[in-house]
Amino acid sequence: FNVHRLSGMSLDFEGKISANPYGRLTAGFRLSNGMSLNLSTMTRYSGKNQFGVGDGSFKVDFWNHRQEMYFSNINWTNVDVRLGVRNDMWIIKSFMSDHVVEDYNMSDFRHQYLAPFVSLKSDTFDDWYYPTKGFHLGLDGAVYYEDVTQSLDGFSTLQLDGRFVSRIGSKFAVLP
Repeated sequence: FNVHRLSGMSLDFEGKISANPYGRLTAGFRLSNGMSLNLSTMTRYSGKNQFGVGDGSFKVDFWNHRQEMYFSNINWTNVDVRLGVRNDMWIIKSFMSDHVVEDYNMSDFRHQYLAPFVSLKSDTFDDWYYPTKGFHLGLDGAVYYEDVTQSLDGFSTLQLDGRFVSRIGSKFAVLP
């Protein structure tokens, strides 16, 4: 029985109840060729209790609502590819500072961004839980646009992550 050959609908819910809770609902349709079309919605609350920027100390609480539509399970040699578009809405619920913030404007507390994105991942671990050889390499990129009706001036994000197995003798392996 090979689960990688299954096709059809799937529904997945993921969540966390904590000081910074989130919930994500993903619906997918896997085609017979293995590629999937996915729709996802996520909401999360984050509270950054105390952080410093320059000479100031801040506390900020915000909501992030994200919707995505993307293709996944696109295999290109040994690389998994996700390609799609996302909508990100950021709402600042509270903002406190230890000093006066000039030009305080409540309209700056809500932002919505539209972004095409791509995610490339490669895993060659021989065992996911206790690997003895292999690596994981990931590259994620997106271009965010705040208001596409006004202009196409956007900003880009790029994230690179990786893990590899480092052997110590014949019995131990470390994932630095």
